[in-house]
Amino acid sequence: MTTRPLTEIDIMAIMVKHEIASEELRERLAVETMRSAKIVACLAARDGLIPWPEVEDIVQATAAKAWRYLGNWNSTKASWLTYVSWIAKSVIGDYGRAHGRRHDAENAYCENNNLKGEIENEQ
Repeated sequence: MTTRPLTEIDIMAIMVKHEIASEELRERLAVETMRSAKIVACLAARDGLIPWPEVEDIVQATAAKAWRYLGNWNSTKASWLTYVSWIAKSVIGDYGRAHGRRHDAENAYCENNNLKGEIENEQ
């Protein structure tokens, strides 16, 4: 089995995980974590899965959850940014379930991408 090369962000996350990172390194990892979470949240908002005003709340919830589960992250299985992306998707799903908007978001996505007619034709 080959291992994937670690990125600079992965190395920062490993150092934070093992509590050997400086405060500056912890802050840099926090910034990168937020940046990754924001990308996923913006894509979800663009696709109608969450409202745009909720993007920052999703980013904050994702960063908090990522930090809380840092100890569970395995650098041999996924990069830190991939792990954060998975967490962001989970937070977005939780949001959708909590607000009952998943069905509405899926319908909006289909309508925006002219898929509704294609889906109805297939059924």
